Amino acid sequence: MGHLFDELDPIGKIGEAAALDLLKPKNFAIRKVDFKKEYFDIQTVGHSGIIKNWEIKTVKEVARPWDFYTLELEQLNVSPASRIPAHFKYCNDIDYMAYWDCNRQELLVYKTKDLIKWALENKEKAFTISAGTSKVIRFPRHSITAGYVGTIKK
Repeated sequence: MGHLFDELDPIGKIGEAAALDLLKPKNFAIRKVDFKKEYFDIQTVGHSGIIKNWEIKTVKEVARPWDFYTLELEQLNVSPASRIPAHFKYCNDIDYMAYWDCNRQELLVYKTKDLIKWALENKEKAFTISAGTSKVIRFPRHSITAGYVGTIKK
């Protein structure tokens, strides 16, 4: 039997597979990490030997407005210890957050520290999603102040 998270969120695997495919030619080494042991999805080693940790998000459908993605700020209806997402708790250890956009077939890359800083500066714009399970904030896809550093396409 698979892990419960895999069964609940198989869409996440799509973005991780796409990111692995796109990042592999650009790095000396790349590995998918075990999310039960680590707080990020992928680790890369550049040709210069520099190690980078990546958190990958999958965007299946972009709700209007079209040029915004969402970032989870808080998980609701969980224990207090689980309320803060890993990308906030470990933002100093996760170098990049990347969003695989299934519609556009592209990976948008953000510096995690800059994205988290932007989210905290704009947290008054956060809202609870319709399922009532988390609080999120919309951020502009290509905002440099929100940490955008580039797009990787197939």
